[in-house]
Amino acid sequence: MYVCVCNALTDRKIRSLSECSRGTVADAYRALGIKVQCGKCVPIVRSILDGPQPETPKTASIPAFAMPSQLGVGLVDA
Repeated sequence: MYVCVCNALTDRKIRSLSECSRGTVADAYRALGIKVQCGKCVPIVRSILDGPQPETPKTASIPAFAMPSQLGVGLVDA
């Protein structure tokens, strides 16, 4: 979701920064090479940086080009 429309900043970009270190809003913007414009995003960015971080989902070991039979899924006749 867009957190800062002025800089086209998404919550994913902020969360990716906060996985490494939980700095200030100014640190986050500096790391992204942008500056606060209107300031409406600051409280939201702060809450994302201070809030609990989602766990990284574990990826399943599925081949990139698996056949349905390899995944245990049958084909459906139309």
